[in-house]
Amino acid sequence: ILNFVRIESGRLEYRNVAVPVCEALTEVGDMLSGAVAEKGLTLRPPADNPDVVAWADPDRVRQIMVNLVMNAVKYTPQGGGTITLTCEASGDAVVVRVADTGQGIPHDRLESIFEPFVQLTAGLAERRGGVGLGLAISRDLARAMSGDLTAHSTVGVGSQFTLTLPRARQDGEEDRRE
Repeated sequence: ILNFVRIESGRLEYRNVAVPVCEALTEVGDMLSGAVAEKGLTLRPPADNPDVVAWADPDRVRQIMVNLVMNAVKYTPQGGGTITLTCEASGDAVVVRVADTGQGIPHDRLESIFEPFVQLTAGLAERRGGVGLGLAISRDLARAMSGDLTAHSTVGVGSQFTLTLPRARQDGEEDRRE
């Protein structure tokens, strides 16, 4: 909740540097491998691609990734589900995807999941932990770093969250962010 208040008040500071995104995503996957194994899920790590480097705050990027992977673990049913992590460079952007084979999100609720304190459960008995701030904070963090966080989902099939961030300049290019 404190993070949310800091973001909303504009008091959160960002330290943008070159962030090797595939490496960071692999580290997050390794860090959460115990939770994945406990639920009997399969985690497919991203292919290592050293050219996928974002211009962002590394702590905030990891915070977003941890939230996305933990949500995938929470909302993918016990035993047999798969969480797939990918990252790629696309023009001036870096694209990170966290996809799961979970319950999916109804189309009419896709935007509301990014609102503070929203969870997709019918009542307290179905709550899976948290207070419904993770995705709201993650989207705000992404947008503060000139990126975005979006979702695509099919009920009964799964969800895919896409984090887009500015790509760090390549050697020989002028830095457009100065």
